Amino acid sequence: MAAKKVGTLIKEARTNADLTQEQLAEKLNVSRQAVSRWESGSALPDASNIRQLSKVFAVSADYLLNDDMDEYEIPKPQPDVQTVNKNDMGRILI
Repeated sequence: MAAKKVGTLIKEARTNADLTQEQLAEKLNVSRQAVSRWESGSALPDASNIRQLSKVFAVSADYLLNDDMDEYEIPKPQPDVQTVNKNDMGRILI
């Protein structure tokens, strides 16, 4: 995970929410310096702070942590297909 990319996403989300670093720090119960370090890429927020950030910004933790959003794709579930033969007609297959 690239700390710079995470920091860029945090800063972008914070500015979109019209929050200062100080206001965000108060919401997360951390110092303004911690928010500054995250945004500059010199430190990463821990798991509990990632969870809180995702709630404050209404984004998923994956969004904040994924270091290559251009290639991020949610896999589509593949149907479980079975061949049914003539003798199985009228039976429920699970």
